[in-house]
Amino acid sequence: MQVQRIFMFPAILGVLLSAQTKVSAQSCSTSFGDDTLTISYIKDGEYGVIKEPHKIPLNEYAIPDGDAANLAQNPSDTIRLNTLNYRLLDSLVWDECNNYRSKKGLNTVDWNDTIYAASKHHSEYQAYYNIIGHGEMDSMPLREKEQKHYNIVRVFSAEICLLRYCDAGRTTYDELAKAMVLQWKKSPGHNAIMITPKYKLNAFASAFRFSTLSLLTRENLQKYNPELLAKIESVLPDYFKYEKPDSTSLAVWCTGNFVESQEMKSEMDYIARATVRHNADGTTTYSNSYLLPRK
Repeated sequence: MQVQRIFMFPAILGVLLSAQTKVSAQSCSTSFGDDTLTISYIKDGEYGVIKEPHKIPLNEYAIPDGDAANLAQNPSDTIRLNTLNYRLLDSLVWDECNNYRSKKGLNTVDWNDTIYAASKHHSEYQAYYNIIGHGEMDSMPLREKEQKHYNIVRVFSAEICLLRYCDAGRTTYDELAKAMVLQWKKSPGHNAIMITPKYKLNAFASAFRFSTLSLLTRENLQKYNPELLAKIESVLPDYFKYEKPDSTSLAVWCTGNFVESQEMKSEMDYIARATVRHNADGTTTYSNSYLLPRK
């Protein structure tokens, strides 16, 4: 799937850039796809294009939890990479969904860690392939058993997924959770699932990765394609000084799976061996011996 964005220089930088590189701010744009970087510009009154493979691996997506001893604990905490707490965000999305159901006069749905593992896998699958959608057509390296787990759960659950963007250091966990549920509420199909009375169990799980444009940095080009970096800095010496994307810009996927019955199907007996540990700080740790180690 081709993911491509276009962004422009801020107009206020036009005078600075014109004085130093003769590049028109209004005429310089960048697109960054799955495999190609394209920079269109006007320099000294002439149009030019740099278009080459950037070689930056987009599938290096995983942003892990933050420092275990320093995870964010409060809904009002700002999302930061060094304190990133997935379970906090996921539980807030679940709370927000249940609040919505309660206001509709509906039963709340109980959290289930088995469903959470499946939802977590699917969010990470979507982040890995940089897509949004239901089901999994492609295999995910080293994650075959988790993928099997997801596919079993998916058979008898109603699933909702989303992709949105946020800025680390500027967005709180509560703000993001509310924005996610609001996004689903505005979609008739997703909203219908959230307010279906018969559902008894569910779980939400998110996955962060750096947004596509935020991967376009001088550091990444130095590492993966120094020849292209040298060309850019030769033609457009101030490109990274003014055009560098916000490195804190994050893409976040969230998946929720809703199940009608309180009973797990017989095909899921092996999942029942999962270990669920309720920690003193109120968090829950889910593990299972069949899960393969992560890279």
